[in-house]
Amino acid sequence: VAKPDVIKIDIEGFETAALRTAVYSWDSRPIWFIEFSDRFQRNVSKASGPELLSLFFSRGYQATILHHDQT
Repeated sequence: VAKPDVIKIDIEGFETAALRTAVYSWDSRPIWFIEFSDRFQRNVSKASGPELLSLFFSRGYQATILHHDQT
């Protein structure tokens, strides 16, 4: 099975729920691009933005945060 090099995810609050079950995707250490809203995470996935990020940090990833103003 081919493993992805890059994954982009933006699923309107379901990010944490989806990533909790994305076992195979972590093995190949892809680059992830994620757009998420803390409010949507709390309402849909019942998790906070920091909890979403902790899924990555616990697997050795680092984050670069891009803001709306491109900084």
